[in-house]
Amino acid sequence: SMRAPPVLILLAVFTVSHARITFPYSDVLQVNDLVNQVANFYCDKGCKVYVGRTDDALYISQNGQFIANFKDIIGNNTFEPDGIELPAGQNYKLQSQSAINADFVFYAVSRDAPNYGAPVFAPQQKQGIDYARPERYFTLLSRFDALEFYGITGSFPPGYPKIYSTGFDAAPDARCSPVYEARSQSNAEQSRPMISSPIMTVDFGYTGKHEINAKQSDGKNPMKFPVASTVYMSPGYVGCSFIGGNKYFTNTNSVQDNFTLTANSLDINAVYNLLLCNEAVQFRVNDHVLDFSGTNSSYWGFSSGSFDVSLSWTRQSVTSSWAMQLDFAMDLGGSSPRPPETTTSGAGSYPIIFVSAVTLALSMV
Repeated sequence: SMRAPPVLILLAVFTVSHARITFPYSDVLQVNDLVNQVANFYCDKGCKVYVGRTDDALYISQNGQFIANFKDIIGNNTFEPDGIELPAGQNYKLQSQSAINADFVFYAVSRDAPNYGAPVFAPQQKQGIDYARPERYFTLLSRFDALEFYGITGSFPPGYPKIYSTGFDAAPDARCSPVYEARSQSNAEQSRPMISSPIMTVDFGYTGKHEINAKQSDGKNPMKFPVASTVYMSPGYVGCSFIGGNKYFTNTNSVQDNFTLTANSLDINAVYNLLLCNEAVQFRVNDHVLDFSGTNSSYWGFSSGSFDVSLSWTRQSVTSSWAMQLDFAMDLGGSSPRPPETTTSGAGSYPIIFVSAVTLALSMV
């Protein structure tokens, strides 16, 4: 049985710059979650704890008794932290012996969570990952600005692989949306999605032979190819409706990019939550103004041509979040076929062919 996410008090959300992220089966804690150098975490049914780096000053305790520091939790392999299993109990705390300035990622997942025991990796500075194990899910803890994924191979079912900005426990939750979703087999193989999140999970869609690589990135200028997908997201984006206006801690508060690319088509899907009018995502494709704000999801599609794209956004509120995926030359045999054309402008290389906006039920549970 899952625990209910906490009730969100709107006044509190607007008076803090960051609110901790609590999932039904896990807690993801970062440096700003420590209050007076202490943060509680849930382990009522037993749990396993993972951390993204070694640190003697950070440790877990119960009822005032020391259990283990971050170095103990990681074990002998910083790349694939051992983690520590804790017995069912209350009053577990994450603590620091002194003020902590450097960020960290602390992932505590309940023993009754979906996919409990899935692999967890924590790439260190300038260390990439080549994952070729058979498990369907695996999770990455990251203190970098972003991770760029590439070299994706496998025999994927339609719509896979998917990458979430959550732990493995939340990836199957229907209320959580992937940041990247492959549109076809060839799309997966040629895309290099760049994800800016302290925790992310790859769902291959099946258990068996598959592979994916990831490397450290500065989160800027994601790769674009004429037959692949590109991902953009607000820093701190979670992607789960029950999170409401909460987000991960980040020092980055803007997204900028512009490029020109020739492709057979361009399909764009955007999801956005609580974007104020004065912080609309300024988005342009050729001479089309596609700015968006509020709480919605939107789709835009363009026929073949040369696409002059610009994107600019700067955070003005603490609760807003958004993510979008640009699909170039989407394989129409894939899992997400383009909607039927409803508007054309006759001959020409850039007509907009379909625009829609569907209100999302982003409820606060």
